[in-house]
Amino acid sequence: MIYHKLPQMHMDGTMAPAPGFQVLNGFLPADKRKLASYSAHQTSCLAFRRRALQELLPAPESMRIQADAYLELVAVLITPVLGIPEELAIYRIHGKNLCAADVMGSSRDGAERLLRSTGIVVTEVEGWIRAHRQRIGPVNAQRLLNRMMLPVTERQFEFNVPNRLSYFVLLLRRNYTFSPMQSWRVTTLKYLTAFAGLFFGYKTCRRLMAWGRKNLNIVREQGTQADL
Repeated sequence: MIYHKLPQMHMDGTMAPAPGFQVLNGFLPADKRKLASYSAHQTSCLAFRRRALQELLPAPESMRIQADAYLELVAVLITPVLGIPEELAIYRIHGKNLCAADVMGSSRDGAERLLRSTGIVVTEVEGWIRAHRQRIGPVNAQRLLNRMMLPVTERQFEFNVPNRLSYFVLLLRRNYTFSPMQSWRVTTLKYLTAFAGLFFGYKTCRRLMAWGRKNLNIVREQGTQADL
């Protein structure tokens, strides 16, 4: 499977870089860091070998949108990938894109629709994995699927504030998902700070995190100025 950079053109003509693009090459399940780093892309920047698609199609009928994510997430478990850093196409946002409207919008209904549709994709991928466990072996795809679910869950929390336990579980899942890309010290610290979410709750913890990021940026800026 091949994927490439896909910048976005908004309705007013302004351009935005491809969100979260990373160049990853090879058979990702052989490297848990690479597999955990991978996230789904739009159909417009994907190319599949026929023999890979023959294993994946037809797509489950339960998915009304985001079927491209289903194909892509399963494909990376059975075939090598090649990331191309060049911008070979443009994704135009015209106001009626079904998925993009929910991803980039700011409505409660859009966040809930996105959570439901993403949940269906993840459920179908999990079903494919169970049915083809002998084909793919003991690979752990949980981090790959978490990368899909975490952003939409966090966005939905902005409209439906979670209880302390739900927020604590999300922080644990997030840290587990990104742990292959972190040092053991950072991972340990984040597991400890997850208990802040359990103690303070969602709103207070978010305010504390925002305060910490702001002050960290100030320290960094002061350090840069001192170096100059």
